[in-house]
Amino acid sequence: MKAAKKYMIMFILILLINVITVIMLYFQNEQLTENQRELKELQVQLKDVNDGVKQLLEQQ
Repeated sequence: MKAAKKYMIMFILILLINVITVIMLYFQNEQLTENQRELKELQVQLKDVNDGVKQLLEQQ
């Protein structure tokens, strides 16, 4: 009986660790998604700046 109780406790601990890991991965994924959005916005801004610089160089 003691062995069964020991394995049950180990199983519950492993399950708890897995749940915590899934929660952490979810929040990391949310952060990565937000970072991707910011990168896309910055890419658009950088393209606009590059186009402006090209126009200025062509005018000279």
